[in-house]
Amino acid sequence: MPEWWITSGPLENWKIAFEVGKIWGVTRITRRESLSTGDYVLFYVTKPISGVIGYGLVRTKFKQDNPLWPQEINEGRVIWRYRFEFDVEYCLPPGNGKRIKSPQNTLLMQQGEDFSGLKMRRLWILSRS
Repeated sequence: MPEWWITSGPLENWKIAFEVGKIWGVTRITRRESLSTGDYVLFYVTKPISGVIGYGLVRTKFKQDNPLWPQEINEGRVIWRYRFEFDVEYCLPPGNGKRIKSPQNTLLMQQGEDFSGLKMRRLWILSRS
């Protein structure tokens, strides 16, 4: 049975992740090694507005030593070297997000979008720090 994970980062990092081949990374190999092919990942934007913007399936895992995200490029070093590729199952279209609060969760949503059909057995946090 696939596990559910939440991956978080600023919107600018998510834009890069989607543009360069649907790649995300974490600092510790132990966190990435817990992921399995076929697990689900929720895409959580931390700023400028925070909330879930979509979800996908883990495809492959790998280590990379090339800076990719703005903080890595600015500091001249790789911070999130333990990376994985994912396939996007659903993602909100770019645009002005609207925060909607519900008793179960907070989502970054476009008016009319709905994640209520998304069922999760267990949710793990895959932290970048």
